[in-house]
Amino acid sequence: MERNIAWAANSSGDAATSEAFNQAAAQRRAAMQALLWDNTTGMWHDGILAPANTTNSSSSTTAAAAAGQVFTLTQNPGIFASNFVPLWAGLAEGNEAQGVQVVGALQSSGLVGPAGIATTLYRTGQQWDYPNGWPPLQHMLIEGAAKYGGAAGRTFAADLAHTWVNMNMRVFNSTGHMHEKYDVSHASGLVGRGGEYAPQVGFGWSNGVALDFLSKYY
Repeated sequence: MERNIAWAANSSGDAATSEAFNQAAAQRRAAMQALLWDNTTGMWHDGILAPANTTNSSSSTTAAAAAGQVFTLTQNPGIFASNFVPLWAGLAEGNEAQGVQVVGALQSSGLVGPAGIATTLYRTGQQWDYPNGWPPLQHMLIEGAAKYGGAAGRTFAADLAHTWVNMNMRVFNSTGHMHEKYDVSHASGLVGRGGEYAPQVGFGWSNGVALDFLSKYY
């Protein structure tokens, strides 16, 4: 977001605002690399803040509490599609080795299914969990792999984009609709289910992602 604001400010001639938000983006990037990156797993993890005098037993990699520190930060060890979104946001920019490592971690994460990338590995029956794949997350992870994952990342991204669009077409042919989410555990393509409301058709982000992939990969 800071980089987008910096770009918009620069485009309108507001150099001071652009510089301020570029600096904010650089600070956020440095903080995320220092606190959320795990070189062992090859991904960024959600950070959990807890009062400095307590311990979160479900987390790992506790940041040491400095004198006077109010909170400690621990990394959630869970595997989620969101762990790889920082690649799309540019955190590996200028560091291809890290980008390649992240793509490899995504490939071996268990999230990549026959029809796309699942949001999580948890089978709760809720719409934001396995086996549902959401178009915006497909787009972010595929674009991140293509831009920062080296040659292997570009190949992986192209393969995933084709997999996603082909599945969209199969589901469209069988239902007559594009859908807000899809079940990525079946190569033949199924509508995503679960959650607190009936699955929606339309659908803006599904159409946008499919059109963008068609323009870039076909």
